[in-house]
Amino acid sequence: MANFQDSRTRPDSGGLPDYGQPGSDGDLPSGFEEWKWGVTYTVGPEATSRLTTAVRRKIARTDDFTGYGDLYRQTAVIADARIRQIACDAGRELPHTWILSHGWRRIDIGGANDLLIAFRTIGLVQAETGEAKPQGETEPGPAELMTPGGATDEMLTAQVAPQRVGEIYIEFDHRDPGCANHNIFMFSYGERLPSCEGINFEPFVERAEKRARFHSELLPGDSQEGDFRIIRREWMCATNPDIAVVHVYSATGWERGDDLA
Repeated sequence: MANFQDSRTRPDSGGLPDYGQPGSDGDLPSGFEEWKWGVTYTVGPEATSRLTTAVRRKIARTDDFTGYGDLYRQTAVIADARIRQIACDAGRELPHTWILSHGWRRIDIGGANDLLIAFRTIGLVQAETGEAKPQGETEPGPAELMTPGGATDEMLTAQVAPQRVGEIYIEFDHRDPGCANHNIFMFSYGERLPSCEGINFEPFVERAEKRARFHSELLPGDSQEGDFRIIRREWMCATNPDIAVVHVYSATGWERGDDLA
């Protein structure tokens, strides 16, 4: 059985973590498979003026699908909550927002499954009184969201270059029915840096934990129920480009006494 800590504490590392170098603390249950359920989040040092949110789900290739509306609404839930958090942290009014691009589609990834994805890129601006406010794409109606639609890859390349987006937020669920440790959620936090040399990981770990707790309240369905427990943290640096990376693993939607092992 996994040893869960109180949500206000950190995993027991047997001592104070050394944030001056890559490291980890806490443990994952035996048999746990990474990259099945979680979020990948990337942010830069500049103020966010563009935010991309995406939701990905796995589906059997033989299954029909008309529920793009659920995926698309979840992209809005994440974007709206993050925009409110940005405004609150800055002590400002909510910014004016508009949809720069959006889409919902089914992707052939080979094998027995396809990938379902919905995404939106939002523009944010603190518009002055009387200033013209940018306008964007119109929200799709229910009928439109029953079949693939929105921006193509070619349109996205022309409209929104990835390096121009301040935050990229991708929620994914690739779990199989009945998989072990199904309620362990991974939050992969990445923050772009000028250089990884001489980095102190502690503030990045703190920001990653804050974002992981934030997202635990946005999970659809009964995943929100029960306690939130951080059971493992990992911190490291990626290069080309340089990014501080923190993985936060938490247990969600469980009750005390549940055995996740």
